[in-house]
Amino acid sequence: MDFGIYSSVGGLGFGLFFGFLSGLIPSLHINQIMPLISGILDSQALYFTVLFGSILFVCLSYIPAYFFLVPSDSNYVSVLPGHDYFIKGRAYSALVNTLVSILVSTIFSFPFVFVLYFYSSKIISLYKYFIPLVLILSLCFLLIKKTKNIFSVLVVILSCGLGYICLRTETVSNPLFVLVGGLFGLSSAISLFYFKSEWVKQSSKVELGAGVWKTGIYSNILGLLVTFFPGLGSGFAAFLGEQLKLFKEKINYLQAIGGISISVLILSFMNIYFTGKARTGVAYYLPLQFPWYYTYLLAILFVFISVFIAYNLGKIFVKIGNRIGGKIKYVVPVILLLLAIITTNFFGLFIFILCGLTGFICIITGNSRTLMMSSIIFPVLLFFVL
Repeated sequence: MDFGIYSSVGGLGFGLFFGFLSGLIPSLHINQIMPLISGILDSQALYFTVLFGSILFVCLSYIPAYFFLVPSDSNYVSVLPGHDYFIKGRAYSALVNTLVSILVSTIFSFPFVFVLYFYSSKIISLYKYFIPLVLILSLCFLLIKKTKNIFSVLVVILSCGLGYICLRTETVSNPLFVLVGGLFGLSSAISLFYFKSEWVKQSSKVELGAGVWKTGIYSNILGLLVTFFPGLGSGFAAFLGEQLKLFKEKINYLQAIGGISISVLILSFMNIYFTGKARTGVAYYLPLQFPWYYTYLLAILFVFISVFIAYNLGKIFVKIGNRIGGKIKYVVPVILLLLAIITTNFFGLFIFILCGLTGFICIITGNSRTLMMSSIIFPVLLFFVL
């Protein structure tokens, strides 16, 4: 095991920079940055960039999700419950609860790493038999639980179609941003104008929800499920936990979203060591030059550092938001459209707008945005079936 101090420090610096960049810019994802830098960094610098940058991204991404109502593809189900806290002036409290759950989930992750160590290869060997069935059942379960009216069916059909175009046809550049940023980000930005929403003064007061330790354990169980069965995603895992009544209060649901996200990330790093399979896009770029236990211990350290950064940065956003107020709702759609123009092609921009309108239809017809998770499940199902 060769350890180069300059490469390590450089990698940490890049991780800090790209973690900030992807975490705080609405709907940008660390996955979209890694292909651009993986070829210019040496393996050790890339190792620290991937590990630190991805963990920092997860923690910081909840700031735009709660304060701007614009999620990333790993926390998009946080938009609706996060909005409830935002309109009560408690977005920062929601953020802190999520960060605490991230810490607790990380602390409890060790036994689940060993489950992954002993059983991941066996389960992967059964993928071709179980994955299609699990995804079909998941899609049916989603429809049964969340269908409210005829528009529910329309939203699912449009989501599946848009997901297929983005993730299966290779006609859209930066497909995940186009799909998730449109369905969950642009739609939220449009709805702010439609409902004539104004900035609500945010408080820096924090109220921790009860049951965070139990939620941390459940988050790892659900995170392990997502790691074993690709296509479900963190959002569906949180939805499943809610339907199984694992979370008593709404704040526990928000806590679980953060806990599941960090659990999936850590377990995906471990999974690529144990099976050679990358569960998340960012894990694909992690050089395996250090032992798995070294990576695991470093991941825990980086989680604590990232939570500390996000906790303090959240306070700054409370002050900035309260100062500039309603101007934020004009800034967010501009940022999203600029990102779409820069990072995708013309057809991708068209699909991005269609995704935004689909999400907007979902919102104004009173349907749960959870239905739009079908946009991920459906194309993954086709991947295993066809």
